[in-house]
Amino acid sequence: MQKPTTNIRSYFCLFGDNFPLEEFTQKIGITPTETRTKGELYTIGKTQHESYTTSWTYEIDYQLTSHPTLQINELIDIFTNSVNIINRFKKEFNLKCKIAVILVFPETSGLFIDQKLIKFAYDTNSEYDIDIYRDEI
Repeated sequence: MQKPTTNIRSYFCLFGDNFPLEEFTQKIGITPTETRTKGELYTIGKTQHESYTTSWTYEIDYQLTSHPTLQINELIDIFTNSVNIINRFKKEFNLKCKIAVILVFPETSGLFIDQKLIKFAYDTNSEYDIDIYRDEI
């Protein structure tokens, strides 16, 4: 059995100028990890920022694994039955969505983007944002 070497965090985010966050949450039936409204102040570390969009985010926190694609598939599975709702809100409120993946690993590793991940991105017209960091152990 391969020792887990990759720490992965992934999230799905729907964002735009303005849209009804509570209505979207109710229709999709999934509680977001975080929401922000355009112009809202928020803090990262010790720095305060102003949100330039209204956003709805669902995140799966860091997990140590030897197969990072499994977590992304878990994320996609949560939203697969909600593609029509996502697309309706995207069209009505001129929204965009993305699937973000953050990988941290101590040695060379890889990420396999399978057909399931490609299909969901295609169906929701989402972009993937993949950040890869080397963890010096």
